[in-house]
Amino acid sequence: IEPNGKVLVPQGTAPGTYTIVYKLCDHPSPQSQTCQNITATIEVTPSDLQLNPDNTARVPKTGGEVAVLGNDTLNGVPATTDNVEINIENDRGIGATIGPDGKIIIPNNVAPGEHTITYKVCEKGQTSQCQTAEVKISVPANITLTDDAPATIPHTGGAVDVLANDTVNGGPANRGNVDIAITNDSNTGADIDPDGKIRIPEGVSPGEHTITYKVCEKGQTDNCQTKTQKITSLGELVLNPDNTVRVTKVGGEVDVLSNDTLNGDPVTTDTVTLEIENADGSGATVENGKIKVPANAAPGEHTITYKVCQKNTTNCQTATVKVVVLEEDIAANDDNYTVQWSATATTVKDNN
Repeated sequence: IEPNGKVLVPQGTAPGTYTIVYKLCDHPSPQSQTCQNITATIEVTPSDLQLNPDNTARVPKTGGEVAVLGNDTLNGVPATTDNVEINIENDRGIGATIGPDGKIIIPNNVAPGEHTITYKVCEKGQTSQCQTAEVKISVPANITLTDDAPATIPHTGGAVDVLANDTVNGGPANRGNVDIAITNDSNTGADIDPDGKIRIPEGVSPGEHTITYKVCEKGQTDNCQTKTQKITSLGELVLNPDNTVRVTKVGGEVDVLSNDTLNGDPVTTDTVTLEIENADGSGATVENGKIKVPANAAPGEHTITYKVCQKNTTNCQTATVKVVVLEEDIAANDDNYTVQWSATATTVKDNN
């Protein structure tokens, strides 16, 4: 009996009908009071224990706590360790326990992936007033990104598979278990194709570019790694046909680069290299970006095959130029003539 005269039924009393006999007296002094025993019937109804569904909880690899009582109620008031008891029913072998505050404690180094834990909540002191629920926990995957070798891309563009040497929990990384995104495209316009490859568009400026990308566990933003991929864009190398060049026996130079372009711009020795593939018996070499035909090269027509490469790349093309080495040096000396006139004939006299 409480001081205010109310009958207090303790928490955890099993549901049912109870008969209580209490004594009611008309005076506080035992010597003067008249008392009467009164019988009361009390019906204890089952408590209303509500366990609401729990969202999947993200737990770091180092372990952590999962609060599952925060959305539950007992008789309309929040469920806490003051009015309920909670226990693990089945942790599927991960070693989960219950902390003093009623939270589920996940230990360190639980295997990556999703785990389902079954727990039971009972009204405090009442083992018959219980409900069971489940909570899913997600432990971050182990993502390993291996350094990527530099890639060479033609001027028409291409794709670079940066996931091929990466793993998730020891297995191959792919679009099924990771999300990949470009964080810095180095002004190339690169994006990610449906297969998870870095896609380089057509017409990227020639040279080396460093692209930064991020790989995250599928559907998660808290488990990501960043890596870089170097790509060399080869550019569009165009070698236009060369006219036939005549060279005297003292030799000469042939400029075969003057009508060629790299990505639409004239090529220079700063952007390309030039080498002879086949001199066709002319003895031709390369000097200062031009084909040099030596003195006393064999007279006649020579078809010289040469190769032009974008500098520091494998972007190369070959072409030919026809060079005609003249038979001999013909000196055209000035002529000195005296012209004499007569009435009947004109005589030209050579004074040499």
